[in-house]
Amino acid sequence: MQHWQKHGLLLVALLLAARGEAAGTVRLATLAYPPFCDQERADGGALVAITRAAFARQGIRVQLSVLPWPRLVSRLEQGRFDGVIGVWNTDLAAMKLRGSSPVFHSLIGIYQPHHGSDPVRSLQQLHGKRAGIVQGYNYSSAILQSGMRFELARDEETNLRKLQLGRIDVAIAEKAVGDSLLATWRLQRGRSLRWSGLILASEPLAVGFTPGGGQDYWHVQFESGLQKLKQDGQYLRMVQAAGLREYLPR
Repeated sequence: MQHWQKHGLLLVALLLAARGEAAGTVRLATLAYPPFCDQERADGGALVAITRAAFARQGIRVQLSVLPWPRLVSRLEQGRFDGVIGVWNTDLAAMKLRGSSPVFHSLIGIYQPHHGSDPVRSLQQLHGKRAGIVQGYNYSSAILQSGMRFELARDEETNLRKLQLGRIDVAIAEKAVGDSLLATWRLQRGRSLRWSGLILASEPLAVGFTPGGGQDYWHVQFESGLQKLKQDGQYLRMVQAAGLREYLPR
C-alpha cells in the first residue's frame, strides 16, 4: 500500500476517534434475507457470518441492526450506519454506497405454482402477468420493462405467500432466498411452488459502505479481512457449511 494511502487511513481512524466512535467497531445494517442474513440461525446467516469473520481478522467488531428494508434505507440516509450487508449493484448505485468485492452471487428469477401451468421459460410468457415484487428493492430495467403487472409486498415471504394464495401469477425472487423460505414450516403448509428455471438477473451480493469520513477505512479493512479468509480456506469452508457453493461469485 502506498505511503499516502496508509496516511489517509490513519487520518480516518483518528477522525473516528475524535467523533467519539471506536475505530474497532463498525455499525452495519441488514434485513431479513435468508439464507444470507437470517436471525433464526445462530451465526446470523452465511453473509453476516462471513462479514463478521472478515472484520474480526482485522480486530474489528460488528455492531449489527436488522431492519425491514424501507426503515433500513431511511436510517441509512440519516447517517446511522457505516454500511449495509447484502446489497446488489443496483442498490450500490441508488444508495451511493461503495461496494466490496462480491461475497455471493444471487440468481433472480420466477417462482410459480407447482401444478396447473407449464414452466415459465421466457420473458414473453410473463407479459401481462401479475408479478409479485418487494417494495423498495432496486430491480433491473430488464425486469421492470418486461410488461408484467407488478404488485408490491413488504418482504419475500409475503410475496411467496401471496403466490400460494393465488393473488399473483408469479413471484420474482432470488433462488437461494425462495428455496430457504419454502423450506420453513410457515410456507410448507401452503400451496406447492416451484422455481421455473428462468433467470431474469444475476446480481453480485456485497457489503456496501456509506459516504463519509470512514468509508475508505471500513472498505479497506473489510477487503483485507475477506482476502485473509480466502487465502486460508475459511471463506470456502463457511460457504460449503451453509450449502451455498452454487452462489459463489463468478
